[in-house]
Amino acid sequence: MLSTGLAFGFVCLWHGGHDYLRYWALMNWVGVVVESTLKSVFASSYIQSIVKRNVSPAIERRCIALLSAFSTAMLILSNLVFLGGIHVGRIFWKRVFVQGWSNIALPMLAFLYCFAQIGLEWTSRPP
Repeated sequence: MLSTGLAFGFVCLWHGGHDYLRYWALMNWVGVVVESTLKSVFASSYIQSIVKRNVSPAIERRCIALLSAFSTAMLILSNLVFLGGIHVGRIFWKRVFVQGWSNIALPMLAFLYCFAQIGLEWTSRPP
């Protein structure tokens, strides 16, 4: 986690250390920490045994795709902050997740969910 934070911090400083770059670095670092933590938790033998007993492979895959959809949405937000600044990130957040929750965010998350399913299918195919 330290090396990831240092890498994002270096990129932030390299590009000028502006406030929007600090937000970008923090959002990305938090995203990596959350993903790594969830991956570690779900990889534990205890959680794996619970999942294998109670959840079908199809439901497990759907849950992974749903988490991936939210992760991708946050990645889009952080990239908009990096490329356009805090103002652009706030516009995206407000229009998608505050004002347009039902008519923009849900279809966007559904779209990202479908693409996560495609990615999971692609990676599960033998070479």
